[in-house]
Amino acid sequence: MTTTDSLVSRLMALGFTETEALIYCQLLKSGPASGYRLAKAVGKARANVYQALSQCTQRGAALIDDSQVQTFRATDPDELLRALSEGFRLNAEAARTALQHLATPDADDRIYHLKTIDQVFERAIAMIERASATVLVD
Repeated sequence: MTTTDSLVSRLMALGFTETEALIYCQLLKSGPASGYRLAKAVGKARANVYQALSQCTQRGAALIDDSQVQTFRATDPDELLRALSEGFRLNAEAARTALQHLATPDADDRIYHLKTIDQVFERAIAMIERASATVLVD
């Protein structure tokens, strides 16, 4: 997997489409560019690139420069990631508040097959937090 492929995958995990991620990476590498130039550089149809650019500007990943021909510039990665992190944090807090209003399930003593290490850690943390006296781990 090339570095660009890895970056595209990471951005897609943050909610970007493949085209949006490719465009953002291209803007970072090459600097400001028109939609036409970006379409040629990433090998995507112009209509798809302009739609992705619209999403990138709404997401805060790209800025529009209307000085002559409309060009697009990548937002500084640190600035973008701070904004994405804050947006995620706010959405997670809102979801937590909404979910707390749902009925609390009864005690669950069943055995489950957890598929990922993250599920194991999250379940373990939740169980430890609910423990009232002793935690025994085998």
